[in-house]
Amino acid sequence: MKKIIITFLFIMFLLQGNAFAANETVYVISLDSEVNAGMLNYLKHGINEAESNNADLILIQVDTLGGRIDSAEAISREILGTRIRTASFVNTKAESAGVLLSISADDFYMAPASTIGSAEPIPNSEKTLSYWRALLETTAERTGRDPQLVAAMADSSISIDGVVDEGRLLNLTTNKAMELEFIDGIANSRADIYTSLGYENVNEVIVSKRTSDHIIGFISFAVVSQILLTAAFIGIVIEVITPGLGIGGLIGIVGFALFFAGSILSGSTTTFAVLIFVLGIVLLTIEVFIPG
Repeated sequence: MKKIIITFLFIMFLLQGNAFAANETVYVISLDSEVNAGMLNYLKHGINEAESNNADLILIQVDTLGGRIDSAEAISREILGTRIRTASFVNTKAESAGVLLSISADDFYMAPASTIGSAEPIPNSEKTLSYWRALLETTAERTGRDPQLVAAMADSSISIDGVVDEGRLLNLTTNKAMELEFIDGIANSRADIYTSLGYENVNEVIVSKRTSDHIIGFISFAVVSQILLTAAFIGIVIEVITPGLGIGGLIGIVGFALFFAGSILSGSTTTFAVLIFVLGIVLLTIEVFIPG
């Protein structure tokens, strides 16, 4: 009877241990479009949600050809600034500004047959290149990556023996990145990353894009923003040379409103900048009617 009781208590202990075994919560954020204000807005709310729910890990999936430098820098700051452990996973490509996003995480993995590199800024002026290269190098040093490798991805004047010749931008395949110890591992799936990081009972939370993320992302696309600005300026010109508030003025107002709305909502610009711009338009309008 005593043995039966001891066995029963032992089984109950094991069952209780399994019942209270904590699951690791992982928030998955997919950065799979143009790097712009919409992506920044999406990442911010994803990180905020993960922090509010005390997540154990934020996994950032990267698949992008790049985009805006200012948005990439802001996204990098958000990743570096979170108190939660982060891991990046390049499952296809991380080109241009995508390099900065990838190296900002604590741990870095790539899927087989993926690529990373070709991060030359456009326009490639000396001032822009110097700033962008320094930003990449600083981030690489902070997260334990080779700063010379990321510098060679942005600056074609850099040569590294056996890696890249002068005059060519560095672009690494998965195997080459692993060989150079630029990444922490090769993963076929997110599950491989969790295993590598020591997470056994993973509860995945996929962060979905909200309607505002899609709207801001669309408005912030380089081609769309250029069209909005062009249409807005043409509308203002038409309004100036024609009496009364007409279609030109409406086009101008809507164009500028949409252009600035995405930046303001994402936090990449401030209302003060918009006020300065509006003041400039007002002064130009006054100049048209009162030259001098």
